[in-house]
Amino acid sequence: MLLFAITTGEDWNKIMFDCSRTVPDCVPMQTCGNKFAWIYFFLIILACSHVMLNLFILVIIQQFEKYYLPTDNMITLFKNDQANFMQAWKIYT
Repeated sequence: MLLFAITTGEDWNKIMFDCSRTVPDCVPMQTCGNKFAWIYFFLIILACSHVMLNLFILVIIQQFEKYYLPTDNMITLFKNDQANFMQAWKIYT
């Protein structure tokens, strides 16, 4: 659950600072962390951001391929229907 919360970007920096406490600022064997925790959190955020960005781009590309590339796509059909409607409207008005 913690890693999922970190990947969503919800206060990950607070968790990082809590995990990177060292001896003067913590109680030994209870609230201490590691001084290299920031490297771990940086790499997790970098990897997850890269994955999420790629997923976002994938969705955009799939929608583009679905709606714009085929010759009988929805947008072309809508433009044709709109043109036919406008011609019929001009005739009967």
